[in-house]
Amino acid sequence: MVPLIPATVKIGLIIGDVLIQPALSASVLALLSYGPADIVSRISELGFLQDSIGLGGLKVVLKVLLGLGLVRAASRLADGLALNNWRLPSKKEWDWNQEVAVITGGCGGIGKAIVVGLVEKGLKVAILDYADLPADLAEIDAVSYWKCDVTSESDIAEAADGIRETLGHPSILINNAGVAGPHSILETSQDDLKRIFGINVISHWSTTKQFLPAMISKNKGHVVTVSSLMSYVPLPKVVDYAATKSGIQAFHQGLGCELKFLYNAPAVMTTIVSPMWVETGMTKRQAAKSEATRKKMMQPDYVARKVLDQLFSCRSGQIFLPENATWLTAVGGFPNWLQESIKDMGGKMATQ
Repeated sequence: MVPLIPATVKIGLIIGDVLIQPALSASVLALLSYGPADIVSRISELGFLQDSIGLGGLKVVLKVLLGLGLVRAASRLADGLALNNWRLPSKKEWDWNQEVAVITGGCGGIGKAIVVGLVEKGLKVAILDYADLPADLAEIDAVSYWKCDVTSESDIAEAADGIRETLGHPSILINNAGVAGPHSILETSQDDLKRIFGINVISHWSTTKQFLPAMISKNKGHVVTVSSLMSYVPLPKVVDYAATKSGIQAFHQGLGCELKFLYNAPAVMTTIVSPMWVETGMTKRQAAKSEATRKKMMQPDYVARKVLDQLFSCRSGQIFLPENATWLTAVGGFPNWLQESIKDMGGKMATQ
């Protein structure tokens, strides 16, 4: 019963998403209204229509679905405008061959895939990472590397000085570095807590304090925050990780608000990406549990492509991956019985 409830909700949302596609409802409605008489006649003679709402009723349903679809399309358009201070295309010119991007945790996983995509677009990329630079990235002239402990404000300050001296002021900052390790709340040591919050949360303050002032002075820039859908539905044994991702959700929202009202820099963009399971070094234990689990995980290249598309659109954004998992962001507003059912399902999956 418990797993059935959230699964039913998810299936219902997916079906509903298909039904309110304006192109679908408009096409069927046009067929019924203006299509060949023999085809319309055959449709009207279908048993389930004759026994229920009839052809006229079907047209009413399609009109309602079309209306809902158009409302949703208008809402999504308004979403994009609202996230960009009600602006259409960016007012600032972006010459990708002249832009500099900084990314934390760029030596592997999603970060490495983003680095490759940025270089292909012509950008110079500075990687801040404690891991060694992979040989394939070391061969790329447009890639610069600073071995950096992102939990250390002095390390980041030193790297930032080097980046400004050699590459210039970055216009893109991608806070991607993150760590996780499976352990319960009682098993989590203070050292573990300091490390995960230092890398996953506090480093965002350190990097932003270094690179945001130049963006504000030019009223041009883009700060990307790599979060997780787990910030909305924490799971057992990764509560510390989920807490850090909830923290940077607040950081992202507050940053956008400060850019508008404190710094008068509305053209400095902010984007947050919240993927579900991604097959990286952090999730290899989870993936190793079963082949079925591994197949459900997204690949880093897929997530990176979504981030890159958003960057190159010169627009702020919120990216949820997979896109049909956006319903998880509303779990906190569900009735308690449904919230607990969803949490129970996630908890059982995480502890099996």
